[in-house]
Amino acid sequence: MRQRRFILDSAVGKTGFCSGRLFSAGYLSVVLLVTLVCGCASHEPRTLKVDSAETIAVFPFENFSDDEQALSMVIPALTGLLKMKGVNLAVEEDLDRLLIAERVRYSGYVPRGLAGKMRSELNVAAVLTGAVVSFSSEGNPRVGVLARLIDTADGRIRWAGFASATGDDFATVLGLGRITTMDALLPRVLDMLLSSFTTEPPLKEKESTYTIAVLPFLNRAEQRGAGMIASYLFVTELVNDPLFIPFEFGDVRKTIVDLRVRSRGEIDFATLSSLAEALNVDLVLVGTVEVYPKDMSPSVPPEAAISSRLLNVREKKIVWAGSSQLNGDESITAFEWGKVRSPEGVAAIAVSRLTERMHKATWQ
Repeated sequence: MRQRRFILDSAVGKTGFCSGRLFSAGYLSVVLLVTLVCGCASHEPRTLKVDSAETIAVFPFENFSDDEQALSMVIPALTGLLKMKGVNLAVEEDLDRLLIAERVRYSGYVPRGLAGKMRSELNVAAVLTGAVVSFSSEGNPRVGVLARLIDTADGRIRWAGFASATGDDFATVLGLGRITTMDALLPRVLDMLLSSFTTEPPLKEKESTYTIAVLPFLNRAEQRGAGMIASYLFVTELVNDPLFIPFEFGDVRKTIVDLRVRSRGEIDFATLSSLAEALNVDLVLVGTVEVYPKDMSPSVPPEAAISSRLLNVREKKIVWAGSSQLNGDESITAFEWGKVRSPEGVAAIAVSRLTERMHKATWQ
């Protein structure tokens, strides 16, 4: 099996994060210096790679933030940006009627059966869903959003992205450019999120890939939902990785419910065999979030600690295990360039590093 090198790259402004891929500190420093010297801090929305003939439905997102109003601000802004960029969206009222008829009470993930219903009844080619990871307007504003585009024909994930930023991330050496309001920060983060958006699935050589199911991570941290945030971050990384084909979490969750799997962070071999048979998957990823702070402090850098194990379901063995613990100050160069100011930003780096290390696993 040909091994592939995982490449960390990004198309993000300043110290934000996009699609789970990050700027190197050195490259970021050059970008910031050029921006400061040239005064070219204007924001230009990016053009998306979409098939305008296809209709996309925006499924309800999950909210992991402490702000109950987060979705009421993020989703209209997201749909408005998609429309502005030429994406043909399904009529919201038609989608609501279908969800009510199907008695759908969950958000953030789409099982294959429901996706198929949307295709047959609403003529929808793909469904966009995800989660608001963080949302706060107080002090230094902060937003983090995860999203996935799911094909309604076969349930595969066509695209996945992640973006996170705080208002201070846009400040230059002299403090210029700092964003102080949510109204100014939210469109910047959403444009970062959609910078890689496409309706075309990633090209992967099937003979050189492994299907993988990411199970809900066990959460031992302060932040509510940190285990699921880690799981979604892994799915995002794996979608963009040439070695893996991840299952949409909606299918994984349905299988977990059907098999009555209650534990998180671990799985016994009997359940593993049942999971493999139900999903026809090569690998399963399980893990634990040990550290993910609930609150941010200007004087204390955010931290994240995540451990994970990769299981070969056919051979019934652990083929790789790893952990990553870091804080937001570890990549600082000069003038605080490279500083990561949010827990989800640090967690994204940890997940990227763990995904890269998974390539060293002994598969057979």
